Amino acid sequence: MPSERARDNLYWRCRAGDSEALQTFVYQVSDELYTAALRASSSEQQAADWVREVWSRLLQVLQKWRFGGYLRARTFRILRQILTKAVGAEVAGKAVDSVRLPSEDGSQSIIPAPADLVEELVAETQKLAPSIATAAATRRRRSRLLLAGAGLVVAVVVGISSGLYGRMVIAKGPQVQFQCLQQRIIEAGLTATLHQAYAELADPEGADRPRAQAYHRIGLVLEEIANTPSLADLQHLRYIKQRIQSERLAAMARAAAWDSSDYNREGLMHIVLVLEEVQSL
Repeated sequence: MPSERARDNLYWRCRAGDSEALQTFVYQVSDELYTAALRASSSEQQAADWVREVWSRLLQVLQKWRFGGYLRARTFRILRQILTKAVGAEVAGKAVDSVRLPSEDGSQSIIPAPADLVEELVAETQKLAPSIATAAATRRRRSRLLLAGAGLVVAVVVGISSGLYGRMVIAKGPQVQFQCLQQRIIEAGLTATLHQAYAELADPEGADRPRAQAYHRIGLVLEEIANTPSLADLQHLRYIKQRIQSERLAAMARAAAWDSSDYNREGLMHIVLVLEEVQSL
């Protein structure tokens, strides 16, 4: 099984229009898509048609200027929507869950997708990869503009804070800087941003569980920073910094930002800045 970091890297490359990564993703997910579709209908032809429709819609979404949600979760969300429309929510839910959630007795084995179907998906993917790459470049440009705007706002806030409390910073150092960070967490509603990002996850108890757990750990640290009354004992600051570093929370928040919708991305990048500033105190 690939590590979470390797999976995130693969999904990021897919969203960037990397033809090789997209082909790898086809091989990873096609059997599960076909198995779920076959369990919703005993017809192999119907199952193959549903898989084609899922993949076609996923490639269309990847070519848009916006792409929210985790790539794998988004793929199975599309499958669930297609199956629900065809056979009803109950049958669709059981079919999708049968491949996304491991069975205790191992009876729910994965059925390999037909080779010609997989080749067809790969061919369509390679054809559309350049368009996906163009759309990804557009998204990155828009994101950079958004992040530049967020950085300017942060710089202004920090500048004002520095001007108002300059003498106190000289006298008390980390204490006042920490208080400024507390204020930013509260006023920007960063814990609410995490709740919204969590709500975007298609399957927080299953395939998206690692990302959900990351949000939980980041939220605990933000709450601890916001609710700490004083840093008279700098040992507590060292403890918070150690948690951020050892659990790679800033890196997790950054990865989540790039995989989130535009609406949540700015807030998640603000969280990254706060976590990195705490580490630098």
